[in-house]
Amino acid sequence: MTLTELGIIIEKELKYDRITAGKWSANFHRVEVRQDNGLLVSVFGQGENEEKARRDYAKRLAGQRIVIDAYLPSVREFPLPITLKN
Repeated sequence: MTLTELGIIIEKELKYDRITAGKWSANFHRVEVRQDNGLLVSVFGQGENEEKARRDYAKRLAGQRIVIDAYLPSVREFPLPITLKN
Protein backbone atom coordinates (compact mmCIF):
# COMPACT_ATOMS: atom_id res chain seq x y z
CA MET A 1 0.00 0.00 0.00
CA THR A 2 1.20 3.52 -0.77
CA LEU A 3 0.48 6.75 1.08
CA THR A 4 -1.64 7.83 -1.90
CA GLU A 5 -3.74 4.65 -1.66
CA LEU A 6 -4.03 5.08 2.11
CA GLY A 7 -5.23 8.66 1.62
CA ILE A 8 -7.97 7.45 -0.73
CA ILE A 9 -9.09 4.77 1.73
CA ILE A 10 -9.19 7.10 4.75
CA GLU A 11 -10.44 10.06 2.69
CA LYS A 12 -7.57 12.35 3.69
CA GLU A 13 -5.11 14.37 1.65
CA LEU A 14 -1.42 14.31 2.52
CA LYS A 15 -0.39 17.79 3.69
CA TYR A 16 3.06 19.33 3.47
CA ASP A 17 4.31 22.22 5.60
CA ARG A 18 7.58 24.10 5.53
CA ILE A 19 8.91 24.00 9.09
CA THR A 20 12.03 26.10 8.56
CA ALA A 21 14.26 26.91 5.64
CA GLY A 22 15.25 23.56 4.16
CA LYS A 23 12.95 21.50 6.42
CA TRP A 24 9.52 20.05 5.52
CA SER A 25 6.90 17.98 7.31
CA ALA A 26 4.23 15.65 5.91
CA ASN A 27 1.11 14.20 7.51
CA PHE A 28 -2.58 13.45 7.16
CA HIS A 29 -4.71 15.96 9.11
CA ARG A 30 -6.49 14.39 12.11
CA VAL A 31 -4.72 11.04 11.76
CA GLU A 32 -2.96 9.79 14.87
CA VAL A 33 -1.16 6.63 15.92
CA ARG A 34 -2.52 4.57 18.81
CA GLN A 35 0.36 3.44 21.00
CA ASP A 36 0.39 0.10 22.83
CA ASN A 37 -0.71 1.85 26.04
CA GLY A 38 -3.73 3.37 24.23
CA LEU A 39 -2.43 6.92 23.96
CA LEU A 40 -2.88 8.74 20.67
CA VAL A 41 0.18 10.44 19.21
CA SER A 42 0.42 12.79 16.25
CA VAL A 43 3.06 11.57 13.82
CA PHE A 44 4.80 13.67 11.16
CA GLY A 45 7.40 12.85 8.57
CA GLN A 46 10.29 15.29 8.28
CA GLY A 47 12.86 15.90 5.59
CA GLU A 48 14.85 18.35 3.53
CA ASN A 49 12.11 18.39 0.87
CA GLU A 50 8.53 17.15 0.40
CA GLU A 51 9.63 13.78 -0.99
CA LYS A 52 11.95 13.05 1.94
CA ALA A 53 9.25 14.14 4.41
CA ARG A 54 6.78 11.82 2.66
CA ARG A 55 9.25 8.90 2.82
CA ASP A 56 9.88 9.52 6.51
CA TYR A 57 6.12 9.68 7.20
CA ALA A 58 5.54 6.35 5.43
CA LYS A 59 8.30 4.78 7.54
CA ARG A 60 6.81 6.15 10.77
CA LEU A 61 3.27 4.94 9.96
CA ALA A 62 4.20 1.46 8.71
CA GLY A 63 2.88 -1.29 10.97
CA GLN A 64 1.06 1.16 13.24
CA ARG A 65 -2.61 1.34 14.22
CA ILE A 66 -4.02 4.69 13.06
CA VAL A 67 -7.05 6.55 14.34
CA ILE A 68 -8.81 8.99 12.01
CA ASP A 69 -10.90 11.88 13.41
CA ALA A 70 -10.37 10.59 16.97
CA TYR A 71 -12.66 13.02 18.75
CA LEU A 72 -15.41 13.26 16.15
CA PRO A 73 -18.48 11.08 15.57
CA SER A 74 -16.82 9.91 12.34
CA VAL A 75 -13.92 8.23 14.22
CA ARG A 76 -12.33 5.24 12.45
CA GLU A 77 -9.40 3.00 13.30
CA PHE A 78 -7.20 0.87 11.02
CA PRO A 79 -4.10 -1.29 11.40
CA LEU A 80 -1.55 -0.52 8.68
CA PRO A 81 0.67 -3.03 6.88
CA ILE A 82 4.28 -3.36 8.00
CA THR A 83 5.37 -2.23 4.54
CA LEU A 84 4.01 1.16 3.57
CA LYS A 85 5.43 2.73 0.42
CA ASN A 86 5.80 6.45 -0.03
